[in-house]
Amino acid sequence: SFQTWSPREFYDLINILGSYGLQPIDVLRLLINLPSTDKIIITNENLKQCFENLLTLKFDTTTRSILISNDPNIIQYDLNYLRERLDVLLFYFTKREIY
Repeated sequence: SFQTWSPREFYDLINILGSYGLQPIDVLRLLINLPSTDKIIITNENLKQCFENLLTLKFDTTTRSILISNDPNIIQYDLNYLRERLDVLLFYFTKREIY
């Protein structure tokens, strides 16, 4: 749970997610679905790796919400599945390799 987080840490997390174009409802859904609130896993770098491609894809708000919150298994312990899913989408829509 986020009870161990300070208000500042929680605020910073929400700001980071918002900077990737997530709407408030997306942020809430994402936070609800996170299986861990481990500060070692939920880092700026991990979030950046997950959401950089989401920004590149420029989906509308509804599509972004569906991608992030419709599948309860999308967000696994280390966020790798979410990152891989967004990588695949970027590859599909841009038809290029992702490095």
